[in-house]
Amino acid sequence: MKLDFRLIAIIIFIGLPIKMFSQLSGEIINTEIYRDTLDFGICMVGDNVQKTFTIKNTGNKTLKIGPIKPSFALETTGLPGHLNDHEEFSDNIGISRELFIVSGDSASLIIRYKAENDTNTWTFNQKFVRLTIGLYDFELAPPTNLNDCIASINIILTVAKVRKHIDGYQNSYNFDSVYVNPPSLINFRWKIANATSNYLQIDSQRVAWRTVPLSPPEFEIETKSLPVPMLSRDKPLEWNVGYSPRNRGEDKATLFVGYQFNNNLNFTYLDVNGFGVEQDLIALNSNASGYPRDTIDVGRVWVGQSKEVWVQFGNNGNLNFGAGKQYIYDGNEGDFPSEYFSITQPILNNRHYFPTQGDTFRINFTAKEKRKFVARYIIESDISSRKIRGLPGSAFTEIFYLKGEGIEPQLIIEQDTIDFGNVVWHPECPTSRTFTLKLTNNGNTDLQLIEILNNLPFTIGYFGSEPVEFIPARSTDSIKVVFTPNIQETYLSDLIFITNGNPPQDSIKIILRATKSEPDKVRLSIPNQLRVKPGNIVSLPVMVNRELIQKARTFKTELTYNKTILKYLSYEKIGTATENSDDNDVSIRELNGGGKLGIYLETPTNGSFFLPRETLLRLNFQTYIGDDISTPIAFIEPLFGDGFCDKVLLPLDTNGLVTIDSVCGLTELLLPQGYGSFLIGEVLPNPAFESASVKYELKYEIPIQITLFNEIGIPMKNLINDTQKSGIYDLNIDTGNYPAGIYYLQFKSGIFSTYKRLVIIR
Repeated sequence: MKLDFRLIAIIIFIGLPIKMFSQLSGEIINTEIYRDTLDFGICMVGDNVQKTFTIKNTGNKTLKIGPIKPSFALETTGLPGHLNDHEEFSDNIGISRELFIVSGDSASLIIRYKAENDTNTWTFNQKFVRLTIGLYDFELAPPTNLNDCIASINIILTVAKVRKHIDGYQNSYNFDSVYVNPPSLINFRWKIANATSNYLQIDSQRVAWRTVPLSPPEFEIETKSLPVPMLSRDKPLEWNVGYSPRNRGEDKATLFVGYQFNNNLNFTYLDVNGFGVEQDLIALNSNASGYPRDTIDVGRVWVGQSKEVWVQFGNNGNLNFGAGKQYIYDGNEGDFPSEYFSITQPILNNRHYFPTQGDTFRINFTAKEKRKFVARYIIESDISSRKIRGLPGSAFTEIFYLKGEGIEPQLIIEQDTIDFGNVVWHPECPTSRTFTLKLTNNGNTDLQLIEILNNLPFTIGYFGSEPVEFIPARSTDSIKVVFTPNIQETYLSDLIFITNGNPPQDSIKIILRATKSEPDKVRLSIPNQLRVKPGNIVSLPVMVNRELIQKARTFKTELTYNKTILKYLSYEKIGTATENSDDNDVSIRELNGGGKLGIYLETPTNGSFFLPRETLLRLNFQTYIGDDISTPIAFIEPLFGDGFCDKVLLPLDTNGLVTIDSVCGLTELLLPQGYGSFLIGEVLPNPAFESASVKYELKYEIPIQITLFNEIGIPMKNLINDTQKSGIYDLNIDTGNYPAGIYYLQFKSGIFSTYKRLVIIR
């Protein structure tokens, strides 16, 4: 017989895949599993509840469950107080502890819970059991790891063993340790359910406080809108309970929920407990200037020096404190290591400080500049490694605030040179010059003037009876620097202040300069060609040398004149060297009933001098037709002084002369204003600065001259020289180019003339 090898090959080819492509797959199904937990609900003693797992074999080979862990196990979770919970659970596998599922078939794995009587082993509470199920090839040995199974689950079974028809999954909850004032509420959801098949409802709720509550209370317990129906154990009702401690210590409360069963009022309850905790290190003792709780004030330290302080701290909280990393950051915006504070002895980081325990740390402060310094000594806590809930950001560190101030005095003198200038010396009154020198302490501690070094003829004086030795921080005092010339002509010296400041500011040098000179000869005069009509007012300027008058600050003399021709009226100081003097600094009075005038002038304050003007003062006199045609005006012993010596200038005086035109020999008639040919208004403004104007009216067409004269009768400008028609005219006068002083406008037409007075100021 001849075999067909092609057929054999086909048979072999067809048969081989049957064995090579066997498929292992399966499923373990329970739709009630939630996050690796299967809740059986609640169960009263004597009742039982069960949950079913559907096992599907979706492959082409028989699968198996059992007989031992990890393929199948109902065992303890290891939670404290729940070690025997698995003993109240059972299954439908039987004694063999095995379950086979053939290809394409399914089987049911039933897990039952029966609530046994309350004993020390099986107490009323929530039960926790771990269930593992693993499918594997029935021909192989049981796997040693669930990962080797075809399909597997590893979940927690939970059930509440209760005493009441409506009860909670648990009757107490401990929030345990929660940090005081947590960032958000710590929440717990209390589940209650109906353990019967009857229709029941929640009719009431109330809270009993077992510790004194704050207002508002630290437990926030949800208030339900009652009544609430409770249909079955499969639909639990949840109550939200929040905890936010605001102080340290224990907090307790009980939530009671009431319902009716067989016309009897029953209650179920939840005891809630919590404990507010807080860590708090405080300063108890120190050699620092101040240490209020968490702030260490090192105090005032001289710039360039250092100070170390020790601080005894204590744990004032109700929580153990363990220190970790420690560092010092400055107190400005942003976190930068401090350049001024350093830790020389940190808190120990290998131990926990229990409440009321403490230790010592040391901080060094170096004052590198003059100002206040702040920093933070930050101690990281190991609190994150402990089971404490509600930790705010501030709980991860403890902070001691550090303060210190670098101090030093600082002498500030605005000028580095005092130049007394030319000091006039006269044999009859050797004189001195005094300069008031302000000394300012710009530092933040007392300045001590240890010594002031000076050389003659410069000396130091004080304004009080005692010398200046201390100047408080940020305040000013003054001393006198006095120069009294001797035989030399020029002087150059140093004035050195030795203080308690830090080098190089402990020594400050001022340069002193001065020159001695003989009194200058100064021109002093009154105009001697003044002619005036009787009945008019004449203004007599006392003329001086403008470059020299500013060396003097006082003037004293007497003037003599014919009292039948002149009578003193007043003085004017606008535009003169005496312009800055107050009226009480000017004393002018007639002596002996007239004919003699006593004059004393003074500048208003020490150190000020006459202004550089050519007119010292103006004297106004009323004129009369006297017993003579003219009167000399003579100076008697004029003296210029500087407050120390009356002979700082030697006057070369020239007497004045005032002549009265006779009535018969008048070349011009003095007429009342507005008489005859013209009418003149007022000069405005008066005094004037840049410009002035005056209105005048001509009654006829006439020739008219308008001329501006200075105070001694010298023509300054011919303003109008023309024949003008009748009418009203407005004359503008540019006064900006004239020195300050008294001026007169002469209005003249033929033999008629009149005057208007104009004052120019600067």
